Amino acid sequence: MSQDLTEIEVEGVGIMRLPSMWHWERIKAMPRGPNKAIAPAAFGLGMTIRQFKRLPAEKQREAIQAYYKLTSRPSPRSDRKVPAAAFPGRMSACPRSE
Repeated sequence: MSQDLTEIEVEGVGIMRLPSMWHWERIKAMPRGPNKAIAPAAFGLGMTIRQFKRLPAEKQREAIQAYYKLTSRPSPRSDRKVPAAAFPGRMSACPRSE
């Protein structure tokens, strides 16, 4: 039985959690640019963007990878049966005559 990841520890930085709804509202209000791109990772660590930018580049990468891992879809388990409807048959390229 697998459980969803809710937090990941980024060594030497802190614990990455998903940003709250309040954080998402702040992110949506930001203008496009590099700050908006790193904001979810910064807020997930409980940092401001300025604090996040002060981290070494390697730690920033680790934090962003942890954020991606939290938000990625879980891989399907091999022991789970997938319904046949999930894989519809190949459609013919020929037009139907009715």
